[in-house]
Amino acid sequence: MRLTPEKSDLVAFVHSHMDKTLSATAEGATPKITDYLLMLSGLYVEACFLFEKPDETMEAGFSKIADMLRAQPYDGSISSWTLPHSQHIDQTSEQGRELSRFVLDEWQECEFSYFDFVLWVLQSYLTIWENENIPREESLRLFMEFSTRCMAYEISAQELCDLVIETKISSKEWSLADGVCGLSAYAGHSFGHCTDESAQCFFVDADEQFQTIMSVMTQEASRMGVPAGSSWHLGMAANDCPADPPTELIEAIKPMCDSFFKALSIMTVEEQAVACAKAAGRMLAVVATGDTPDMPHDIAKPLAMAALIESYRGLRAMYPSVKSDIDAFSENIFSD
Repeated sequence: MRLTPEKSDLVAFVHSHMDKTLSATAEGATPKITDYLLMLSGLYVEACFLFEKPDETMEAGFSKIADMLRAQPYDGSISSWTLPHSQHIDQTSEQGRELSRFVLDEWQECEFSYFDFVLWVLQSYLTIWENENIPREESLRLFMEFSTRCMAYEISAQELCDLVIETKISSKEWSLADGVCGLSAYAGHSFGHCTDESAQCFFVDADEQFQTIMSVMTQEASRMGVPAGSSWHLGMAANDCPADPPTELIEAIKPMCDSFFKALSIMTVEEQAVACAKAAGRMLAVVATGDTPDMPHDIAKPLAMAALIESYRGLRAMYPSVKSDIDAFSENIFSD
């Protein structure tokens, strides 16, 4: 790649923006290298979406960066505890995608040269980290894992929306409101099953982790044009009311989601929750945006949020064997 003064300025901007963004989210702590890798994966995936077949472009890019580094990715198994939560993967990689879109606005060449530019930036980071005793083989493997998940979440969100529209809404089986509530309800339902082998809650702090699932949906909706604001909890039931999950919607959408996620090899319920939350945010944008929205956003947003929360709260009643912190969460979620 031929490095021009303009490209040098963009490299400096990318590096500065990543430092500032990750330092702000780290709340005073030193940003983790995994977070840099997540932002770089978002930068890379957005470049892949410039092409007609992004999945094939991603695989070709993996081979090219391996050749540039003269190294192959680590081929051993990766422990689950080494990977961040799926919610964190989605949120941080989306920051990288947003950065990529901004850089593209300033880019003066074709998409092929931009793709090479992103690979060159990635190569620079991976070689620098090797001086900190982080082998390029291992950082390359993590980058590939993050990029694959980032693209899978994006594709699954779009495809799930299309499936719901084609199979449920077009056939008049569901209304548009049912489509929004069904996806958000299944997100809460899936998150409630994030349990380990001993059937204990997988997350130590269920309150905090469920907030991130909520953020996946709300941020995706905002990115798609749904007005931001504080109306997400408007008119929702009080905390002391019994849980009222939309069981019929969950049971109706579950077979479709199960077969869909199996086809995409998204098998963990945590990842399924993230994919459904993103899809719910996108469906919310379909319903509540445009010159003549089908439903006012002040009504659509609380519907989606209520379905998400009630499905999670109602899990104990539906599946008594699952031990979780649902009750404590439901008491504290609106305490502020």
